[in-house]
Amino acid sequence: MALPFGDNVHTKFFTPKEYQVELLEASKNRNIIACIGNIATKTFISLKLIQELSVPFRRSRKKKYALFIAESIQNATHYISAIKHLTDLNLSNLMQYSLPLNKFVTEIISQSQVIIANNLQALELVSNGYISMNDIYLLIIDDCHYCMIKNHPLNKLMQYIDSKENVRIFGMIYPLYTISDLNPGKIEADLNELQEIMHCEIETTSDVVSILKYNCKPTEYLVECNIRNKDELDDIIRAEISDTITFLKEHRYDPSEIYEGELLEELKSVPDPAKEPLNIINNFIDVLDSMGGWCANKAALSSLFIIEKLKLKTPYERHFLLLCVVSSLMLRIRTIFENYFSQYTEKEQVYKYVSPKVKRLIDILQQYKPSKRLDLENANNESIISICNEKLNSCNNREKNNENFVNTENESQTSFTICDSYIRYKNDKANRWKNKKKYQNKHDHKTKLSIEESEIVCSVIFVKSRLIASIIHYLLSDLKRYDADNFWWLSPQFTTEKTADPNKEPRDAEIQHRNLEDVLRKFRTRECNILIGTSILEQGIDFPKCNLIVRFDPPLTFCSYIYSKSKANSSNSNFFLMYEKPNKEEFINNLAKYYEIEKLLLKRCCNKVDSDSELMESDQYNESVMPYVPTPVDEEVDITYVNMDNAIACINKYCAKLPSDSFTRLTPMWKTKKIIFQNQQLYITNLRLPINSPYKKQIIGHPMPTEVLSRRIAALEACRLLHQTGELDYNLQPIGKESFHLLFSSEDILLDEADQLQAADESDARPGTNKRRQYYKKKIASCLTDCRPLPSKLLYLYSIRMALSCPLPEEQNTRGRKIHPPEESPTGFGILLTKKIPKVCPFPIFTRCGEVIVSLELCLQELYLTEEQLEKISTFLNYTFAKVLRLNKYFMTFDSVNAPCTYFIVPTINVSDNETLIDWNFLNEINSRKKEELLIIPDEKRKDFQFRKELYTDAVVMPWYRNQDFPQHFYVAEICYNLSPRSKFPGEEYKTFEEYYYRKYQLKIQNTEQPLLDVDHTSARLNFLTPRYVNRKGVALPTCSEATKKEKRESLEQKQILVPELCQIHLFPASLWRKAVALPCILYRLNCLLLAEEIRSKVSNEINLGLNTVPSDFKWPRLDFGWTLSDVVKRTRELRELRIFKENTEICLKLTEIIEVDERITIKKQNNFPKLLELKNENKNNEEKDSNVFEISSDGEPLMEIGTWSNDMANDIQTFSPEFETNFASSSGMVRYGSPTSWLSHNEDDLDMDSINESETSEDSFENPSGLRIEFKNEFLAEAVDRIDDCSELDCIKTENTWQWENLNTNENANYEIKCFENAVTDNVKNILTSGRIIYEENYFSLKPFEIYSSKIKMPIQCKKLPWHLSSETGYGMPQNEILTNKNSTDSGISVSEPNSNDASPQTSNSYSNGNIFNENLCETLSTCCLSDTSYKSNFQTQEINFEEENDETFKFDYQPNLSDHVGPSPSVLLQALTMSNANDGINLERLETIGDSFLKYAITNYLYCTYDNVHEGKLSHIRSKQVSNLHLYKLGKKKVFGECMVACKFEPHDNWLPPCFRIPFELEKALINQKVSSCFWKVSDLSVLWKVKSHEISFVKKTKLEGVENEEENTLMYLPFHLVTYHSIPDKSIADCVEALIGAYLIACGIRGAMLFMSWLGIKVLPVIHHSKKLNEDDVIEIEYGYLNSPPSPLLRSVPNPEAELEKLMVGYDEFERLLNYRFNDRSYLLQAMTHASYSPNCVTDCYQRLEFLGDAVLDYLITRHLYEDKRQHSPGALTDLRSALVNNTIFAALAIRFGFHKYFRHQSPGLADVIHRFVRIQEDNNHTIFEEYYLINEEECEEVEDVEVPKALGDIFESVAGAIFLDSGMSLDAVWKVYYRIMKNEIEQFSTNVPKSPIRELLEMEPETAKFGRPEKLADGRRVRVTVDVFGKGAFKGIGRNYRIAKCTAAKCALKQLKKRGLVSKKSMTNE
Repeated sequence: MALPFGDNVHTKFFTPKEYQVELLEASKNRNIIACIGNIATKTFISLKLIQELSVPFRRSRKKKYALFIAESIQNATHYISAIKHLTDLNLSNLMQYSLPLNKFVTEIISQSQVIIANNLQALELVSNGYISMNDIYLLIIDDCHYCMIKNHPLNKLMQYIDSKENVRIFGMIYPLYTISDLNPGKIEADLNELQEIMHCEIETTSDVVSILKYNCKPTEYLVECNIRNKDELDDIIRAEISDTITFLKEHRYDPSEIYEGELLEELKSVPDPAKEPLNIINNFIDVLDSMGGWCANKAALSSLFIIEKLKLKTPYERHFLLLCVVSSLMLRIRTIFENYFSQYTEKEQVYKYVSPKVKRLIDILQQYKPSKRLDLENANNESIISICNEKLNSCNNREKNNENFVNTENESQTSFTICDSYIRYKNDKANRWKNKKKYQNKHDHKTKLSIEESEIVCSVIFVKSRLIASIIHYLLSDLKRYDADNFWWLSPQFTTEKTADPNKEPRDAEIQHRNLEDVLRKFRTRECNILIGTSILEQGIDFPKCNLIVRFDPPLTFCSYIYSKSKANSSNSNFFLMYEKPNKEEFINNLAKYYEIEKLLLKRCCNKVDSDSELMESDQYNESVMPYVPTPVDEEVDITYVNMDNAIACINKYCAKLPSDSFTRLTPMWKTKKIIFQNQQLYITNLRLPINSPYKKQIIGHPMPTEVLSRRIAALEACRLLHQTGELDYNLQPIGKESFHLLFSSEDILLDEADQLQAADESDARPGTNKRRQYYKKKIASCLTDCRPLPSKLLYLYSIRMALSCPLPEEQNTRGRKIHPPEESPTGFGILLTKKIPKVCPFPIFTRCGEVIVSLELCLQELYLTEEQLEKISTFLNYTFAKVLRLNKYFMTFDSVNAPCTYFIVPTINVSDNETLIDWNFLNEINSRKKEELLIIPDEKRKDFQFRKELYTDAVVMPWYRNQDFPQHFYVAEICYNLSPRSKFPGEEYKTFEEYYYRKYQLKIQNTEQPLLDVDHTSARLNFLTPRYVNRKGVALPTCSEATKKEKRESLEQKQILVPELCQIHLFPASLWRKAVALPCILYRLNCLLLAEEIRSKVSNEINLGLNTVPSDFKWPRLDFGWTLSDVVKRTRELRELRIFKENTEICLKLTEIIEVDERITIKKQNNFPKLLELKNENKNNEEKDSNVFEISSDGEPLMEIGTWSNDMANDIQTFSPEFETNFASSSGMVRYGSPTSWLSHNEDDLDMDSINESETSEDSFENPSGLRIEFKNEFLAEAVDRIDDCSELDCIKTENTWQWENLNTNENANYEIKCFENAVTDNVKNILTSGRIIYEENYFSLKPFEIYSSKIKMPIQCKKLPWHLSSETGYGMPQNEILTNKNSTDSGISVSEPNSNDASPQTSNSYSNGNIFNENLCETLSTCCLSDTSYKSNFQTQEINFEEENDETFKFDYQPNLSDHVGPSPSVLLQALTMSNANDGINLERLETIGDSFLKYAITNYLYCTYDNVHEGKLSHIRSKQVSNLHLYKLGKKKVFGECMVACKFEPHDNWLPPCFRIPFELEKALINQKVSSCFWKVSDLSVLWKVKSHEISFVKKTKLEGVENEEENTLMYLPFHLVTYHSIPDKSIADCVEALIGAYLIACGIRGAMLFMSWLGIKVLPVIHHSKKLNEDDVIEIEYGYLNSPPSPLLRSVPNPEAELEKLMVGYDEFERLLNYRFNDRSYLLQAMTHASYSPNCVTDCYQRLEFLGDAVLDYLITRHLYEDKRQHSPGALTDLRSALVNNTIFAALAIRFGFHKYFRHQSPGLADVIHRFVRIQEDNNHTIFEEYYLINEEECEEVEDVEVPKALGDIFESVAGAIFLDSGMSLDAVWKVYYRIMKNEIEQFSTNVPKSPIRELLEMEPETAKFGRPEKLADGRRVRVTVDVFGKGAFKGIGRNYRIAKCTAAKCALKQLKKRGLVSKKSMTNE
């Protein structure tokens, strides 16, 4: 939101428009000559004038033209570019043709609407009859002053204009206030003549005139100063100086006296070495004469610093020596001064040895000494806090009191002092976050001074040179130090122009720049209250309100006078001009001339400001109108009201708070008319608020006796209406987005106690953030709890079916083992419990055999068991998990009664294909042998050992001779009949196996003929959720080489060989053991799926979304990773074959003779080449057969992988292809995209740009047509700046003053005007001398500046009464139907004068016109031209619009499945939404989160737009941001207990999984969490009492242990790692991510309606609620039903007469735009709204585009994100996020908007926006609308300091708003929007999808994840740009500059990347990951 003139809010008049808009309004209503010199302003007004005035004639049967006459080629080129690029009008450029013009010109002109020509061509066009003046509706003449020259073509052309009514004329001349070398009286005479010739009025409105009209009027004082009398010290100093000056002047340095030839030419460029020393001395003398000895002493000191810097920089010896001479002089002078001053104190030196002028400056500052002083420097902490609190309370009380009266004067806000603002601000922050201690510590180091708010000093002192500025700074600093009683309150700083060359002295330039920024920051934040500076402070820098401006040196120009005076922008400010007495006459004459020039400019400008007398007259009536009081009057309550005096300020403040961009100033539009009311002449004002205000109707105030009163009463009526419509609160302040509360506000869900405590904590880990983690108890599915089988109770047996779907591929079967499909084994496992398990989807696990599909099948419907049987099963379960899988931990106990999950695992046996029973035989065997232990078998018992094959074929064996405490288990992989104990032992140490066992274990093998066993370890890895040799992207990981495989398979050294005789056979057969090891992951996955099913079932029960009970014949689809092992195997084989083919092809190419024929390479066939071609064709056929096969690059490498990826795998793409990076980067389709804002949400300011020539680029300089470049100031600093290419040199056009007055003819009135001007100046001089504003040198003055304002208030005002009673009850306006716009009297006694009546007051008509009515003739033309639209519609409809069916996608966005019989989302999809990426599973929530996040934004946006149709975009955006915030989603997720259901960590069966019927003391875990005890805190000795420890005892144990009270026994024990088994830790943000992912899951499965119903169930308002009351058990039960969103009403406003006709008038020319879109609007008001900027006041029939942009942004975001999600390439989450960022951002939208001509139909009246759009359009046009990622990079030598301009946000906004318009116009059809926009964005979508772009910020953070840290933004001196520094630890700090934080951050990242890569500091891993 742009506020005019800094932070001012005008109080006495409505906020003025930009001067360019004022000129535009004036030019539309009458013929004018505008005094403007800026080419951008000329272009803006001319272009808008052509567009607005062409409306009546574009559909007229008679052709009319706009004729643009420009003589300057540069200017004409700029105008041509603007008309061509920014409008849809046809242009004929006649300047490219030479004279005389031929007849073909007629044909060219007939096809055009705008003609541009030079003076002679224009004259020839008219004189030769090519066109007549009647054919011209608009004549624009640049440099129109030439028409005053007789016989000039322009003079002759103007003779063809008979009357000014026939054509609108707009002339342009150079600004008058810049013509300082001519007599203004002569200018006045010439202007009068020019008006007569041109039939125009001179209009002087400009930026300077705006300052004169609208800025505060400070009290001006002229301070006379005596010259300084010389004393003996002067003589001493001058004597010392004179010799040095003589020496320097006599110094000869003429290279021609010594050198000649080439050397002489080189030396001629060397500057005179005496020049700089003489300048230093002369500056010193000037200070000595004008400021006195004390200042001269400081000048000598400053000169020494300057000399030392020059000595370091100069490369020449002679220069160095002469500088040394001057340095010695200054040292001598310093010595003289010090000796002379030594007899005085520091204070006496200042007052005794300064000039009268300096003393007068001290006197002026002395007047501003505050009356009170509060010193907090020595206060203790408690007193500081108490003082701060007291200050805060007093501030709050004052604020509360001030709220009773609508405060409009910024200077009368709450107490504000040098440091008081920080105290108050930090206290507010401390109260919000309850962090007072942090605030106190942060500001203890500041100077704690406090001044009364009415005595604040904010001053600027203007001087002529840097030296004087530094001396005055020394002076004020010493006064503060040595005269603290009078000047304790001073806090001075100084700043001047930068002197260092950024190219030659980058470091010095940067230091100076940082100093300037620091000084301005301190001044803006009130750390400094006196700023001393040179002319650098006059323009381009925003200041706070200043109440004291001093011109220490007189202004040299009128502009300098005005700009410095304008800095005094406080209402009670003073402006002091100091001059020396000898210069009095010259100074006062110049000042008198400035006054007269000011009058001349104001006399000829439109929209004059009310005079002081008019305001005072109107003030007399203020009390006669009752104020508006929004609350009932209560004597005990303070009353808030608005009255006539402050109503205008209230409206201005309201308009300033409306949402807008940085270019636009939103202002109220008003028009004052004279009327006859009750037989007396009165005034009424029609007021209309900006078009984006929710109040759309015209406001008409009550008739009033003065114009000022009519505006005030209209403003008061507007305040009343705004309050009643909810736009102003009860304090009559604009309701901002923060205070705008709706029913569904996110605050409805309150934080719980823990969250509230955390929110109040000073740490950054606030609720909803990623830094805050909480422990959640892991939830167990309800069907698996309280389900312990009991005797004689119905039980359910579920068989765990396992079937091999894809065997382990050969390359991963390194030992070549036999594959054992689990389905071939009849034995298995089942789940026995008392509850039914809901249907769950099959899921894969990845065992040694390969991919196995696991499913659950109900075996028996009725099953009853006895106590004994259940005991056996319980024993088996304990044995399986404790003995076989060894999952029991020290603190884990088997408890089948109290365990969290109490279902039983039983062994099963398949008796038939359809029947599975409990294997009781195996159970009995386990129960009978459960206590068997591994025993050593003596030789005697082994004598009769006989090998039996059937015992070992499917066995698990345990060598009993080793590891008896922890036996090892081995599968028997193979019985080696070729080996026996007497076989040769591998290796040389032992001869045979028999010898090995005898020597190592002292065991003698009894049976030497038995075969040996080749065995494999049983699996210690129990996590089979993901494959071992395949990553989660579905890419096969590299395995060992073929040689290694061969060795493992054939060499005995690589095998484990056991002797059967020495092994014990385990009770579990190998086939069952292989299934047993899979039990943990199966049960874990089953529980997760059941939790997901519970969520689905709960949603189904509560809102009927999905079937509660799944049909018996229904089967869920299997859990999908996005790939299968068979896909991986097939893909790996194809890659291997293609790699072999590539290698063979390369060999063939080497052996083949290559012949070039017709620029083609032909290869002679070799004998083996046809075979290779056959192989290639065969591979192609295989690819075509398999639809799932991926695209292959030319070298056989995959361009993408399959599967669901996570962000942490984004760098693994090269694992299968080391050459991928090269191929990826060199592919022809490689396009990397980005803007500083490309990678973040788009939602701010613009600056200017510069560029380099394309041919000058180097390795650091390359093209980027996106409109920005990075300019590297040095190795560590980069700036994002705009570029100027070859055509952009137009931006550098500086219009020179081509008005050569001396050559013009002067009329007889010239001398008269000159004489009048001189007389006026003489009168001004007299007035100045007699005004009493001159403070003469001999007079002492007492200003008392702080009493001026209060005294004004106390001045008595004579009150007058109005004949009407106006109050809150009666209102302050008059209904619109009571006012007639004709001259006839009405029944109410009102008559309105005619618009063209002589009684009208044109100067008071600051009107809002509709932009096309400028005279009666054109009104008639308009009425005849705006015919019925029937013919238009028929013509349009006859041309069928056929969409190009480029989108062959079958996916439909609007498709909605029937939810009545829909089962809902699959548990597998919901499980994906519940699984975090750090779970390292094959699935995670990231892809679903991306689509869910996008849909969440869309759904909330659509609901807000449709529900609140009269709320502006700023408030809606704020509400949406709260609804989609992580904090809100976290609260929703926590409320629905999602944290307990999530999968938050990697599955580790030994560490974080609890088997069924086992339990641990989870109460202890909870207590440990609460007490924050370390994971490794507990010792083994503590485990015996774990079950007895209570929560309150934990703290005591912790305390004693931490205090070191431990006995010796404890210290001798080892620590035991303690893992949380029943709890997991989840960041708050992950809960929010889970909510978004679940929304995405329901969206994918149930469509848009299903997702919205689910969101409503969560508590997010996206659907209207329908309440039904139902009688149930004599109670009223409210049932909630969710309805459907209705389309909002048409945006066409009915508050204007005949809105349809006005709409058609504004929509002229848009039919072509609809053809470009390939979409015909049913309601064209949507299109008009979409293309209307908030500044475009002529549109009074629709709102601006902001609300539609708010909607369209969300629609496009969802459409693009969903399209990317549905892409067959299955983009990884990281790629999906990057693609979404690259395709949904302002930069690409703006570029595409230009490519498709959106900007040509964009309606706005913002000069700044027009300039930026024109610049960006030219860049895009010149680069063929290409979009790249990189910025322009240029070398340091090519740099120059320029401002940066971001891609115009408004262009991206209208791109989005049109999408919103199509969405609403099509009945909320997403497919209709996508059909239009996919055609527009198809190329970019495909390019980016093929080569995913990456943000520079993300690239840097991936490269340096731990060491790269971005700093906080620092504001630069101009107040508009910021700098961001990124520190890369150990490698440097890199800086980026941009117009906002996002640009600067991206620029800093780019600078860091460039330098790190250039210096080779990028890690190998990072380079590989690229």
